[in-house]
Amino acid sequence: MLADRFFDDKIGILAQASFYEREMVTDNWETDPYLRPGGTISGASGPSGIDRRPGSETRRWAREYENKPYRLTRGNISGSLRADWRPTEHDKLFAQIVYSQFTDVELRNNYIFRLDNGATTTPTTPCPATPAPITTSTANDICSGNLPNRGTVYGVQMNWNFRTGDIKEYILTNTIGGNHSRFGWDIDWRFNFTETEDGQDLTGTPVFQSPTTVTSRPTVDYDFTDVSNNTVRLYNTVLTGTVRSRGDAVRNIETFPMLFTEIADAEGGDLTLAWTGKLDITRESTLFGLPATIKVGGLVTSREKKRRLTQYRARAADFVAAGVALPTYGDFAIDTAFKGEYPLGYSFRYYSGDKVGDFIRSLKDRRIGAVQDGSGEYYDVTEDILAAYAMATVRRDWGNIVFGGRMERTENTSKALPLIGGVRVLTQLKNDDTLFFPSLHINYDLNDDMKIRLSLNTGAARPDFDDLAANFSIDDAPGLITGGNPDAKPERSVGLDAYFEYYMQPQGYFQVGVYYKDIKDALFTQSGTFGSTVLNTPDRDRSGYNFTTIRNGGDGHLLGLEIAYTQTIENWVKASNGPAWLEGFGVRVSATANDSEINVPSVGTAPNRKVVLPGASDLVTNAAITYEKYGLSARLAYQYRTKWLQSVGGYATVNGQLVPDGNGDIYWNDSESLSLSVRYAVTDQIELTFDGINLADSPGRRFADSELYPIEYETFGPRYLIGMRFKY
Repeated sequence: MLADRFFDDKIGILAQASFYEREMVTDNWETDPYLRPGGTISGASGPSGIDRRPGSETRRWAREYENKPYRLTRGNISGSLRADWRPTEHDKLFAQIVYSQFTDVELRNNYIFRLDNGATTTPTTPCPATPAPITTSTANDICSGNLPNRGTVYGVQMNWNFRTGDIKEYILTNTIGGNHSRFGWDIDWRFNFTETEDGQDLTGTPVFQSPTTVTSRPTVDYDFTDVSNNTVRLYNTVLTGTVRSRGDAVRNIETFPMLFTEIADAEGGDLTLAWTGKLDITRESTLFGLPATIKVGGLVTSREKKRRLTQYRARAADFVAAGVALPTYGDFAIDTAFKGEYPLGYSFRYYSGDKVGDFIRSLKDRRIGAVQDGSGEYYDVTEDILAAYAMATVRRDWGNIVFGGRMERTENTSKALPLIGGVRVLTQLKNDDTLFFPSLHINYDLNDDMKIRLSLNTGAARPDFDDLAANFSIDDAPGLITGGNPDAKPERSVGLDAYFEYYMQPQGYFQVGVYYKDIKDALFTQSGTFGSTVLNTPDRDRSGYNFTTIRNGGDGHLLGLEIAYTQTIENWVKASNGPAWLEGFGVRVSATANDSEINVPSVGTAPNRKVVLPGASDLVTNAAITYEKYGLSARLAYQYRTKWLQSVGGYATVNGQLVPDGNGDIYWNDSESLSLSVRYAVTDQIELTFDGINLADSPGRRFADSELYPIEYETFGPRYLIGMRFKY
């Protein structure tokens, strides 16, 4: 960082630059998605392999199990330049440019075990008294001795796909502005242009799949009894006539033959351009015979976001047509074993991203494969906002009253090319909203150290404007579709807050408060089976893919209690004549407790029901031990957060019982984090820094409807940063 002032301190310039990069690996398993429950659901159809034996509505079978061991190199590059100019004592002008780039080079081995492939739908009768010989995969069939959380499947289809990403995301923002004092008015203005790009470049993604021959596929023992350690073990599959049995254990997953199906890459991403102008005017005046500050202002912003993505794909048939041999995994593999700590039930080799990149470039040179039609993912969305507000702060002997209102006019347009009747059709949709938000705040001073704050407030949360695009984004490897919802409306709320604050002397702080929000049209992400053939192609049936989009719920509320306390032991140590070095210790603690409820309207087979507010944990706690003395500043911080709802899923009534129709609601499980930050001033010019992040290596965990049904478990390991700062 460099900073200086020139021309009698009328011009100041500040420049800053930073660079950060780290390598990491992940431990990951996913057991997902869960199949539709058994029994008969009116108007619903599901895949084969459904358990319909008596009691099936209480059993949930996973469709597949997978591991995604990532190797990642992530980094940030940032820089900024700011110039300030004070031409007169009444005028200030500035110009600023900020650039930040995130890079993510990822190499992902993805091993998928399709437990349901080849499974048959069971009859509705009980198990026979004498077990029948095993002539099927036995997936999802309790009569073979299997349970949803433990069992054996004979002849499991494996899918391998290897994702090589070279992703760059950046944000470039340019701002000019000023402050002017004229004729009793203070005028602040800003004009900003921001450009961002969410890069989605994939160097190459080769995909392999098991042959159809049963003996070429593994027999898999799955054990999901430990919700933090789902595992599989692999064996040869033995076929005696039509009877299947488990053969010898196999440790190396590459022992099983895998057939090449395709390789693809992608180039492009999402580009956003935004223009914003803002004006605020302030004047000291009187209101109702009392001193007051009057403030009015407005904002105009226009944003546009475009998806531009070019994909290239070469399928096995393209190789055959060109008379070229199909690649094997050995063409890409390197002799590097698993770097993670998770106890995998098999061994594998990593692959070389350079080999994949060189291979796909050679295919393009030989014109094997073709550029794919990316119009299905195309969208262009715009958002124009016009806002204005007026507010007043009326001062009293006991504090002040702040009141006012804000008006917002929003217009959105969306262009996309959805597949309708097998043909891409340009679709353009428009919607607009005009909302008014009044507010009232009372700040009452009990004395110089204690205050009460009361608030009546209104607000709205609009969907991200790209969530309004009438488009579909398809990821074939895991079978996922995401898309926008042009009909999504803003989530609106009316809130009441009451807080007590105590500024302790000579230092320390205590706060306690309650808040309540009445919510209308709550926004949430909802997942369920796509259930349509409009995105099918001759070689792919996407009707059973999982579809995720944003929707509005019904009415709801959020009620919360918040407590915070900050203090040092300096005064206590001095009063006790303790050693001076103890005086630097302090503590910071806070806790937030929430109670929330949102109505979810019926969708498909799911009836009307109630869920917690998405993103809201019942309890969030923070605790930190601090030390500030002798040039040393240190903080050991811990956070604990209870589970929270990520997305809303489908439900159905089976045999009189409400059950998840697939995954159901998806939650992030409770989580905790431990971090350490240390700063030491060696001199007035030199400071040493140390940061330890995720010291407890806390996992990220998601589950489907119940903690008994985890869908993802991932750890990244702790991270350490050591640095030095100079001032001159």
